[in-house]
Amino acid sequence: MSGEAQLGFRAQAAMVLEKTGRPGECVDDLQEISIADVKDKLAISYWRFCAGLRVYRSETVSIAMRLICSAPVPGLGDTTYLDAFATLSNATWINHLYPFGGLVRDVLRRTVGNDIDIGFSAPAAELEKLCQANGYACKLEGDYILIGDGQGEEYLEGMVISFNGIQPPEHHDFSMNTLFYDFTNDIIIDPTGTAVPAVVGSKLDIPCCKEKRQSWIDINGVRVLFRYYKFLLRGYEYDCEEMVYVTQKLLDFWSQDAEHTIEVGRIALGGLVASEDTKKIERLRQFVLTSFEMASAQPKLSHMSTGKRASREEDLDRGKSISFLTASSWWQRGWLNLLKLSA
Repeated sequence: MSGEAQLGFRAQAAMVLEKTGRPGECVDDLQEISIADVKDKLAISYWRFCAGLRVYRSETVSIAMRLICSAPVPGLGDTTYLDAFATLSNATWINHLYPFGGLVRDVLRRTVGNDIDIGFSAPAAELEKLCQANGYACKLEGDYILIGDGQGEEYLEGMVISFNGIQPPEHHDFSMNTLFYDFTNDIIIDPTGTAVPAVVGSKLDIPCCKEKRQSWIDINGVRVLFRYYKFLLRGYEYDCEEMVYVTQKLLDFWSQDAEHTIEVGRIALGGLVASEDTKKIERLRQFVLTSFEMASAQPKLSHMSTGKRASREEDLDRGKSISFLTASSWWQRGWLNLLKLSA
């Protein structure tokens, strides 16, 4: 199948999504349904232990998801995502594969993505054998598998569902990214019960309660704090108290290990590094300054670092720990260095 045809599926999905609304608006036919109304309950049984589980149906989303996944998997010839899902589900044990995360999140807001991540119910090694038996190129690393060609911007990859699908909320990055799509029942699965409300409200929410936030940090690391700013740039609304928490933790990481923090930040922010998009960089600057001022107004900021507070701002190029005294110094000596931009 040609690249032109592949783009055609994305275009068709966009037309379906935009028929009754503009990109960024939530689809208008989203309805919550009861578990009793789900025809094939085995397909969602992995989430029965999730106390907040909620499921939804939207014809608009279902049509769009099937169109998007009618595109061929890079590196697998004419084999589409739907073909691969069906083939890899057909085994001695019943397997299920679910697109999850950003693709489902964006479709709910009438936007078509090309990042198709999956959660799967089979052991990764078993899925690898199924790929090999069907001539699918794949790469296995523990519970992770990449199927097809992973060299381009789009590829099929995922983790066993016990890793990122049925874990407690603190294992996820943000509430809005915890959605799965079940092609068996054509439903949207919200394991925590907070994802769909977050998407509908365009909210950037920490996925767990306050008591679990340190676990959230321990599991996700400093990367999740930089991703917070990344999603702010996409227009998501923030909670002031949560922004203060994120900012304080990020400053804490910076004060303890600037070199590592910068290294992870460059990976997390990706295309923003050395970016020539001055409007986006200015918006980021405003978020950085605002969040610092909000955080500095809270008492915790004065004793958040576990190490000795620096009496002056050390040179970041030396890879030393550093504490920032003002919002502008955080931006100029911290973020601009991270982004490889000049003041």
